[in-house]
Amino acid sequence: LPGLDHEEPSLLRDAVACSLSAGAPAVDIVAVRVGRDATGEDVLDQILAYLPELTGGILCIPDLRQSTSESLVGAVQALGPFLSEYMIIACLDVSPGEDEVALSEALMGADVALCAWTGRADRLGAHGWRSAAAVVAGVLAASTAHPGESLLDVSVALPPGRVVDVGRLAKLTVRETAPAQDITPSEVIYLRLDSGKDRATVESEPVLRMPVGTWTLPSLLLVKRLHRAVVETAAEFTFRPVTDPHAFALTTAMIGALYPFVAAGLLVGSGGKGVPEVTVGSVRDPMSPGFLVDFVGVLQPWSRKVEVRVRLHGGSSPEVSVT
Repeated sequence: LPGLDHEEPSLLRDAVACSLSAGAPAVDIVAVRVGRDATGEDVLDQILAYLPELTGGILCIPDLRQSTSESLVGAVQALGPFLSEYMIIACLDVSPGEDEVALSEALMGADVALCAWTGRADRLGAHGWRSAAAVVAGVLAASTAHPGESLLDVSVALPPGRVVDVGRLAKLTVRETAPAQDITPSEVIYLRLDSGKDRATVESEPVLRMPVGTWTLPSLLLVKRLHRAVVETAAEFTFRPVTDPHAFALTTAMIGALYPFVAAGLLVGSGGKGVPEVTVGSVRDPMSPGFLVDFVGVLQPWSRKVEVRVRLHGGSSPEVSVT
C-alpha cells in the first residue's frame, strides 16, 4: 500500500504507528479514493461499504485536517446517522479556530470526537503535524479493557518527533520564549504535548453526542457496548412468535445481557441503585406483530441516565433507540 513502504515520510504510516503506540491492539486501513470529480455521495458510499465490518469499533479519519476536498468533508458530515446504526465512535482531527467551529456545528449530535494538539510552540513543531485523532483512537481502544475509567491525565508515548530549531537566542534564554497555546477545551479533545518529551497528556474528553456537555468519550464507549449487547440479544428473538412464553424468555435474556454491566458497577437502576427494571410488551398487530422492550438505567461513575427502547417486528432487524 503506498505510504507504508518506509521509503518516503508518510502521514498514513505515522498515524498507524501513533495508534499502536497509544495502545491499540490492531489497526485496519481503508483507502478511500477522493477523485477530482468525486461527490460527497461517492466518498460516503466507499466508507459505508466498510462500516458493517467495523460494528462496535472506532473509526479514525486522520487526514481530514489536511484535506482540501469538499467531497471528503461532505461525506464525513453525512456520517452521523450511520455511526449510531453501527455503534461506532468516530475520531477526527480538527484545527483550532474556524475549522473547529465549522466541523463541530456540522457534526453536532453525532457520535464524534474532535481531536487537536495543544502545548508549547516548539513541541507543536515537533508533533503538531501528526494526527491527534489517531492517538485518541489508540487510547480509546486500549481503554476497552478498563471500561468506566476516565481518560483524563492519561499520558501517551509518541514516536520521535521532528527536530525543531528554536534558535540560539531561545537556547540561551532562561525564561520560556515559546508559551503554550491558550486554548480552552470546549467540544474538542485536547492532547497537551509535554515539554522536552515525546509524550502527550489527555486534557479533556468531550464528544458531540447530544445533549453536548453531558457525554464524555468513556461514557459514550460504554453506552455503545451496552447498545451492542442489547441488539445482539434482541436479534435472537427476531423470528420468534409473539407469545407470552417468548416474551418472558426475552425478558430473561435481556436481564442476562445487562448483568455484566451491573456486576461491574457500571450500570444501576433508575433510582441510582439496584438493577434496571426490564419490561417487555407484546405487539399483537396482525400486520406487524412483535415485541417492545424498555428499560431505564444509570451509567456509573457519571450518573448519566440512559433510556433504551427496542422494537422487534416482522422479522426485521431490531430497532434500538438509546437516549
